[in-house]
Amino acid sequence: MFIPIDPGDRSSPFGLLTAQIAADNIKQALRNKNIRHRFFLKEQATPEAFLKELKEPIAGVVFVGHSLLIASPQTTFSAGLLFYGDRALVRKPDPSVPELNYTLSIPNAVLVENFDTQLKLAYVGSCALGRAFTDLWSIGPTTQGRALVYTPHQAADLVQSVAGWTYVAEALLDPRLATIQRAVEYANPKLIQNAQIANPPAAPIILQVHGDGNVRIRP
Repeated sequence: MFIPIDPGDRSSPFGLLTAQIAADNIKQALRNKNIRHRFFLKEQATPEAFLKELKEPIAGVVFVGHSLLIASPQTTFSAGLLFYGDRALVRKPDPSVPELNYTLSIPNAVLVENFDTQLKLAYVGSCALGRAFTDLWSIGPTTQGRALVYTPHQAADLVQSVAGWTYVAEALLDPRLATIQRAVEYANPKLIQNAQIANPPAAPIILQVHGDGNVRIRP
């Protein structure tokens, strides 16, 4: 799990949450669930480590952090992910495709045309995730055996994105709920409730499944 920044500061309606506390909370919540997380926090969260993790023989990868945002005349969208120290993993611009014809101002960005991975599950909590980002995973409506769970919001609260993964992981390890789609259906009402009781109340994030909703991380 990659958490390159502290998800919540003291101004967040969901309270202060550092990367280390987020990792500790996830470990505690899932302590009896027989699941292993490998955490990449702050300076450990680099584009190179993320790309390496995509090739490992593991069930999935999780990222909670900021997007590399591109502003177009129509909208603002994510072209990739920001890692520690303003490093970035970004979809390679393509002048022949109007929505990918952008100029990058961030130095030392790692450019990719797609993510070379066959992981069953990717969970990404970040802002403005749309087609420019989801297409990186080579997952579509007819994809079998792989799924991307993401936050399809222009502004996605990172504290809630951490909570969302905790709820999804809990459900995936419950035999009654063990598919990705059911796990997301389990998580979303909890995220809505969290937003209602925040101080002040906040807009919830609603997780979405892209790909095969019947994926299980365990047989």
